[in-house]
Amino acid sequence: MNKFLRKFFVALVIVFIFVQVGFTANEEDAKLIKKILKDIQLTTRVKVEYDDNVFLVEDNEESVVKEVLSQSFLYRLINDKSFFRWNYTGQFAYYNDETTSVTSHSTGFMYSYRPLKKLAFGLQYDYNWLKDSKITSTIGDRVVDLGYHHHRPEVEIKYEIQPRTNIRVNAGVEDLDVTDADSDDFIDNKKRTATLEVNHIFTDLDKLMGFAGMDFRQITFPQISQKASTAYRPYIGISKTFSGIGIWRSEVGFDHINMDELNSDDDNIDFKLSFETIFSLYTKLRFSLNGNVKKSSLRSDYTQYAANIAKMNISHAVSQKTSIFVDYSFEKQHFESSDFTIGSERIDRQTYIQRLNLTLNHKLRKGLSVDYQYGYTKRDSDFAREGYTDNKFSIALTARY
Repeated sequence: MNKFLRKFFVALVIVFIFVQVGFTANEEDAKLIKKILKDIQLTTRVKVEYDDNVFLVEDNEESVVKEVLSQSFLYRLINDKSFFRWNYTGQFAYYNDETTSVTSHSTGFMYSYRPLKKLAFGLQYDYNWLKDSKITSTIGDRVVDLGYHHHRPEVEIKYEIQPRTNIRVNAGVEDLDVTDADSDDFIDNKKRTATLEVNHIFTDLDKLMGFAGMDFRQITFPQISQKASTAYRPYIGISKTFSGIGIWRSEVGFDHINMDELNSDDDNIDFKLSFETIFSLYTKLRFSLNGNVKKSSLRSDYTQYAANIAKMNISHAVSQKTSIFVDYSFEKQHFESSDFTIGSERIDRQTYIQRLNLTLNHKLRKGLSVDYQYGYTKRDSDFAREGYTDNKFSIALTARY
């Protein structure tokens, strides 16, 4: 058995069998077990949070204090040609004033292998599960209280045609299944996506790169065929590194969306811009803007909507032990009357969403840190009972070992 597969097999044995039923190993396997245990990272996080609008409503707001316990597991295995990562996070949140709890689990793995110098492929799978609860959250363009199962397998292949030119092929499937029977028809969906991209480096000095590709996506709703669609999106773009300053990337897409039944074909032009600084090890700034991006709607009365999203992220190391993080986003969702479903009122609607998160992280000692956080969300919407303002204050203790 090759060494990589041997290590992977022993890791699985450790996690699923060793702790529960015991394991008798020879000297060689005992050394391998010790090495694998060193590559496993466990993280325990305890958080206390105050939320002044837990149900995300405009009127009759309810404040609540909740305790959150999360446990994470991370295992990585690296050699010359292969990389493997396996992660799991379980979270339990208890809402004191509501005497209710919410449980969630997320897990996934990623495997990449380079059999040849010019060829590499990767496989990734992610799974998320949220217990059904009366606590409200947002999912897609909806404000709802529900649980769900979410699966996403994905495969990718990269090949170097020549030293300056690469080709990338990506394909994935996404399955969203909510547990609320009343929302199944509108939210449950399956997506198939694929991307073919070629990029070419024009100059090495300033790392000017051009790229072009084709995105394919198909979405189906099990019970409502008129919400299904197939889209082809050719795109072009450039990426440039400004020496000692940052990295700029811009992209323009030409989306052709074919609705299965009610709506006619829809042509759309979108754009994506981003800039990330590299001038400092202590301060990082990233800005991105996605304009007029078409997304499938999870509402019963619209098939799709256009999203304009601006984001800014700042991180700064005040000292060796203290860092601050600022994350801000602004999103405009525009629902056009031409995208209505049968029996719905033909009217344009809009939703504006602002989010701000501030974090102060301080390392108390090796493997132990504390976070002070503030979160703000403001949602203005033409949809009834979906506008709200929410403030969250929390303190969290994190141990890594």
